[in-house]
Amino acid sequence: MRLSIQSGDILATPADTLALPVDGSAPGLEGRIARQLMARVGAEDMHELCVPPPSYPFNGQAYWSSALPHDRTHFRHICCLGVLSHAPGANHKGYARSALLRMLRMAGAEPGKGENIACPVLTGGHRIKYVDAVFLMLQVIESVQGSATIHIAESDPERLEILRDIVG
Repeated sequence: MRLSIQSGDILATPADTLALPVDGSAPGLEGRIARQLMARVGAEDMHELCVPPPSYPFNGQAYWSSALPHDRTHFRHICCLGVLSHAPGANHKGYARSALLRMLRMAGAEPGKGENIACPVLTGGHRIKYVDAVFLMLQVIESVQGSATIHIAESDPERLEILRDIVG
């Protein structure tokens, strides 16, 4: 696995796959990035973006689908990561670790799938501290063999600096 850090919008990242953090417990609880993507392509629900649509619940899981053909996105695949939950006592770090690991293993299992993955820092909707989320992701990425490149785009200048300091 390779890691690429860049400044900017995750939805503009040149990649074949977009990792979307969602609350995998029920439909309608998408994360900020999923809502931004839906607004850009004119979708009202996640099931309009994914083929086949997500099957709930899937917290701690990675849910792969082909991206529907939209003229406003270049992603061929979407991988919904069940990492944020509104349930009391939810283990957000465990969800993030498990979902990211599953996504990366699945990407490596099928040629042409997930070769370049745009993935935000998985903070679980601010439920995991940013620095902790970066270290968690690095641990998982380093544990998986494969040729995929993970592209982390960060639009916040302060967070980008933190990210670059940690990753090197």
